[in-house]
Amino acid sequence: MPIRIPGTHISAARNTGLDNASGEYIFFVDADDTIHENCLGELYRYSSENKLDLLYVKTEFTDKDGNVTGKIEMEDQTAAISDGFTHQRRGFISGLYKRETVEDIRFVTEIPIGEDALYNIMVHAMAKRVGYLDIPAYKYLIRTDSASQSSAKTGEAVFIGFLKTIDVLKSFVEKNKNRYNQAQIDYFNRPFLKVSENALKMSIIPTLSHSRMIALKATISKNGLGYLNDHIEKRVKFYNKPWLIFLAYYGLKRITPILRFPRP
Repeated sequence: MPIRIPGTHISAARNTGLDNASGEYIFFVDADDTIHENCLGELYRYSSENKLDLLYVKTEFTDKDGNVTGKIEMEDQTAAISDGFTHQRRGFISGLYKRETVEDIRFVTEIPIGEDALYNIMVHAMAKRVGYLDIPAYKYLIRTDSASQSSAKTGEAVFIGFLKTIDVLKSFVEKNKNRYNQAQIDYFNRPFLKVSENALKMSIIPTLSHSRMIALKATISKNGLGYLNDHIEKRVKFYNKPWLIFLAYYGLKRITPILRFPRP
């Protein structure tokens, strides 16, 4: 039975589906995306037979006319099955999720960009068996006005979402750390680094906002992630330097292409 909740964030709609799901597996499909005809039966059969917590599916990018413009490549195209800490992780939620595995995991509604990636990070950390099936399944519509494509990605809500991602992921690790070994806890460093890099490249460098830089560094510090600062600087130059140096470097990079100097 359809549950209609107009005017809400896509994460809230997905959470409503999770709250009301009763089947063995869950498959997410966004409103403007489609799936290949009759694919779900084969996906379920494969997942059930192999006792999978998560099955990634072949995902194609399409334009508004249905033309395939690309696809998400997996590093391993074989049917290798491994635990969530070992298997390649996607930023898209195109897959079949075992309801029992994701029972206590929800999408974070305050995150406009990257909510899928955060959800999959938490799912992988709980999944014992993850696989991939290379059959036509999901068709992802690329829209030029989508949240991840528009100029709104430099806005305040997106930046706050990056900070929220760090907070939520750290809380998740703390809540579940007794079930992980040190190598598994270190697994989360990569997403912490990526979110910090995104905050800098998408929200701070384009706006040259000092207040945002202060907020990002405060979030990293309060979550005990200061040990990652040197790694962040390897991805974003001058992150660890005083603000005026950071400002001068990226400010000059912004105006240099505009300047036209005469040849000597």
